[in-house]
Amino acid sequence: MTRALSQVEEAAQIATQAKALTALAERIVATGDVVIPQGRRTELQHIADTLAESRRVLERAAEEAETARTILNLSNAQREVLALVARGNPTPDEIARANAALLQPISPAVMAELMRQGAERRVAATALARDLLAEQPELSHLAQKQPEAVQRSLEILALKLPDRDAMLSWLNTEQPDLDMQTPLQVMRQGYGDAVERMLENALYGIPS
Repeated sequence: MTRALSQVEEAAQIATQAKALTALAERIVATGDVVIPQGRRTELQHIADTLAESRRVLERAAEEAETARTILNLSNAQREVLALVARGNPTPDEIARANAALLQPISPAVMAELMRQGAERRVAATALARDLLAEQPELSHLAQKQPEAVQRSLEILALKLPDRDAMLSWLNTEQPDLDMQTPLQVMRQGYGDAVERMLENALYGIPS
């Protein structure tokens, strides 16, 4: 929220400066057919070129702001549907299902932003899972025996939980879907795929 307010303040400052610059340009026009030295004309042309590029930047920023506003105004149900699509490269069928659920089209800009956010979360989750494996000898040992199941379980867990401590706490907490065993106990028994499957189902909202 603080960052958003800062960006709004920056945009307001740009608007104020733009108004002042416009007023100066209008003063030049109001003087009529005045002779301006060649050096000054060159400077004015440079300003015109800079303003043209600034306009393109502001137009892109305006599009991004509108996309962000649209995303912020989504209902929880809409967010859940779009989050499902944003977890990977959506198929045409997934996009069609999302559109049907939302009862309105998803604009390309909104979809692109959600895909970008989803990609960032996956990269961060992969890094967090890798760090946890490096820090925890037992997890590293389990991953050597069940590489895909343990690695994927930690990556999904990193998507859902905020930090290492929370992840470790969950791994050591008895789970009803694992017959009241902890995920670590199940992994030690060689059934890391059961933990992975449970987390996958939770990620995609599939009942156990």
